[in-house]
Amino acid sequence: MLKQQTSQRLWLVAILSIAILLTACGAGEAPKKPLTDSDYKLEMAGQVPAGEFTPPSVLWVRLVTAITTDLRTTLDWYVPSSPVAADGSYEISVDAREIMGEAIGPKLFGEWYLVPTAAEVSDISATDPAAELRVMDDIFLYQTSPTEVDLVHTHYLSFWQKQVVGGTPIAEWIRPVFSDRDVRIQGSTGAPASTPRVTVDMDLKAGWNFVYAIPGSRASATTEYVARPILATDISELTPVTP
Repeated sequence: MLKQQTSQRLWLVAILSIAILLTACGAGEAPKKPLTDSDYKLEMAGQVPAGEFTPPSVLWVRLVTAITTDLRTTLDWYVPSSPVAADGSYEISVDAREIMGEAIGPKLFGEWYLVPTAAEVSDISATDPAAELRVMDDIFLYQTSPTEVDLVHTHYLSFWQKQVVGGTPIAEWIRPVFSDRDVRIQGSTGAPASTPRVTVDMDLKAGWNFVYAIPGSRASATTEYVARPILATDISELTPVTP
């Protein structure tokens, strides 16, 4: 049994790198095409620094398995977990076909990003409302504790993307999202003059994508959520969430 102990959340000493081993998806809006085995799989590998874990340790991937019409979420674990080797190395594989529960629709996914930021949301559109999405959350490290019988949750591991906004370097959290076909999701909060304003323009491609925010300047006060495919050549940083 796992025991969550968020009060003991720690920083990892080093940045963990992951290799995204996926094939690139084609561009443009086209009819749904058959996906290959590698299109469904998100493969990750990295290393937990020595001194930051006690064997046996495991990594669990948490998923957003449902979004209700009132935008509440249901979270669940991807099975199986991934062991951390004695030297700290690990490999994680997430297959979209093995994620349990109903798929999430694109319009509901877009609203989920907009509604918490404003009372008024303009129409959400999706080029293919029948698209089926699978959504990842964080990765959790559970390890042995000298004071607990069960494995204890000690770290949140998340995906981050570094950007420069107005000359200032920032790190934005990015979310892996699988789509079974190409689909573009668009929408915004309130009128153009509202402050702050949030827009969604996610051009999801068939396969795994990263969804992330592009913060606006202070003058525009607009944040835009966009998407890009995860490519075979991508190398991303995996770091813990700040306490």
